Amino acid sequence: MELVAALLTLAVALNAFFVFLACLKSKAAGRVLSMQRKWAGALIYMVQSKDKVKAKNLPCSSKTDLDDPNLKKKTVVFVRHGESVWNEVFNRGKGPGFLFRLLLSFFRELYQISFGDSLMIDSPLSSVGETQGKDLFQFMQQEKLRTVMYNLNKAEEIFHKIKSGDRDCKLIASNLRRSMATAALGFSARIRKTKEKIQIVPYLQEITRNVDAVSTAGKGEVQANLGGSLSDIDTEALFDPRINTGSKPVSLTGSRRIELFARWLFNQREGVIVAAGHSLYFKSFLTAYLPKSFEHVCKKKKMRNSAVVTFDVVQDSTGSVMILPDTLTTLYLGYCK
Repeated sequence: MELVAALLTLAVALNAFFVFLACLKSKAAGRVLSMQRKWAGALIYMVQSKDKVKAKNLPCSSKTDLDDPNLKKKTVVFVRHGESVWNEVFNRGKGPGFLFRLLLSFFRELYQISFGDSLMIDSPLSSVGETQGKDLFQFMQQEKLRTVMYNLNKAEEIFHKIKSGDRDCKLIASNLRRSMATAALGFSARIRKTKEKIQIVPYLQEITRNVDAVSTAGKGEVQANLGGSLSDIDTEALFDPRINTGSKPVSLTGSRRIELFARWLFNQREGVIVAAGHSLYFKSFLTAYLPKSFEHVCKKKKMRNSAVVTFDVVQDSTGSVMILPDTLTTLYLGYCK
């Protein structure tokens, strides 16, 4: 308790110091106060948000007419982001090392705030997460897939479409830095070849109340800094934020974002959509649109960091959507144990 009290006293003292500097028109203090406002907004969101998925609120795929002559089909590739700094602190267990990670993250956050940035809000990739993104890049360089759970021909076809720079593929990412950075690292060879931009799609924003899923980019904007070793990347040259609506409002639930993303998919010209995003969102999307009678690990377990899975999804004339279960397969890594 004494340690907690000391840290809180230090935080209050530092805040008072930055307020004093701001009065003297210090740029650094101004950045700190700007980040404090973002922290206040993120904490208010955490308190007010009901961003979770309930089974009764999920769309139903059972009424999809697979014999509809106007049935539309898209191939979707889900790519989970690498480990974030938030994951590094909170998802590595609650053993003796947790307190050390938590205290270290506090001081690292104070340091980042002085530059007008954060490691917790819109949490960037950790050093492990960057390595996972680079491992995904190496996976994409191989000539042939080595192991696939099943449906090898389908997996090979999708893999080579992405790798070759086929224009029937579209790269997208959520509006959170960790998914954007994973796409930028993992598919950098394709991007150099095609010169395409990764489209920011806000409907992919993670389903959680935590501050790590609050985007720091506003409407029509892209974050200037992806964090870590990607801090110097020209994000405006790499990403297309034209449809980015900014961070999710309290009223926009995960269930609704899933429906909006499914609707968005079938308005795209490309047949293959490669989406970099988040574990709970992907798990919820797969659960929502796979037939209820279809048993699969994806309904129970989250994808591993930087894992890649693919499937076909169809929409009938009424707008009802279903994932075709026999097309679901893993290209890379798979699911958590």
